[in-house]
Amino acid sequence: MPYKTKYKINDKYHIILKANSVHIVVTETNQELKQYKNSHGYYMVYLYPVGYYSSKAKPKAVHSLVAEVILPNYRKGLEVNHIDGVKTNNHPSNLELVTHKANMHHAKMTGLLNSKKNRQIKAQNKKEIEQYYKDLAYINHMINKLGK
Repeated sequence: MPYKTKYKINDKYHIILKANSVHIVVTETNQELKQYKNSHGYYMVYLYPVGYYSSKAKPKAVHSLVAEVILPNYRKGLEVNHIDGVKTNNHPSNLELVTHKANMHHAKMTGLLNSKKNRQIKAQNKKEIEQYYKDLAYINHMINKLGK
């Protein structure tokens, strides 16, 4: 699907798409808003409601803005999924709207979901690997001892 290069968010902001990047811009000044990563690794921007400044700024996820403004089938209640699993790739070609269940399934399949069960399995695997190397070191020690 071909995309335009500029999309209006509201009277105050618009989205500019470039080859591999998404930019949120103040319409009046054409100044790009600084994007930052939140604690979950998603790019965020602070948007002020039209007519308000300073203390009224609200953080907004860039992928959610792109979905709301650009994806044709956007509707509340669905979640935005990054198809390639890269949380910072907010190009509309990499975003899809899915149910919560589908989003969690995708996260599990791509290894993005770090559930308690997955952490327990990883911890068990780590213990088994550590034991393997201890056993291997012991075997090498015994071979060297018997070979002398």
